[in-house]
Amino acid sequence: QKEAEEKAQKEAEEKAQKEAEEKAQVVAHSLDAPKDAPVAAEGPLPTTKDGLQAAVLDFPGNPITSAAAMWETVLDRAGPQKDANKQPVDLLYVRRAVSVASLIHHDPRSIKVASRYTAVCIFNIPLLVHDFENDVYLTNKLLETFWEWMGTMEGYFYSDAEQAYYHFTHDMVFSVIGMLEGVDVDDMGGDDRGDHDS
Repeated sequence: QKEAEEKAQKEAEEKAQKEAEEKAQVVAHSLDAPKDAPVAAEGPLPTTKDGLQAAVLDFPGNPITSAAAMWETVLDRAGPQKDANKQPVDLLYVRRAVSVASLIHHDPRSIKVASRYTAVCIFNIPLLVHDFENDVYLTNKLLETFWEWMGTMEGYFYSDAEQAYYHFTHDMVFSVIGMLEGVDVDDMGGDDRGDHDS
């Protein structure tokens, strides 16, 4: 009897320890900003859809890479989902939104490439149409819709590690929405028409 109790207690302690480690690891992954600015943050923007996708979805240290399996589990638990615009929500939808937000969060200079990606690859704006203000507007729209939808999902993030990830990601997306709303479009648009008044 005593041995069984001790064994159960030991197992419970090990489980708690494992969950604590997982939680720390998930949060560490989420906070793990790449030390170097993503390549596309400076210099010319990619001129193809593939180039934009690589710059945004595959940037070094993108936290969605390590969180994809968790998202798959959460989406399975929740069943079929749609956002406020009646768009079906799947892993690709999540990957796109979280990648855009994470890239901007890691390096605000990436707003240009992230918003170009959003306009061209998500909202199907033609590559040759350059309207930075509209790109930023669409990016804000994407992230606001995602943030609202994610807010309905908290109950499907069960473990402590999942909850920690949920809160970090939800707050991070919200902070990026604030950054986008504060963007000086003339300043960042890079239209090289001489100096702006500072």
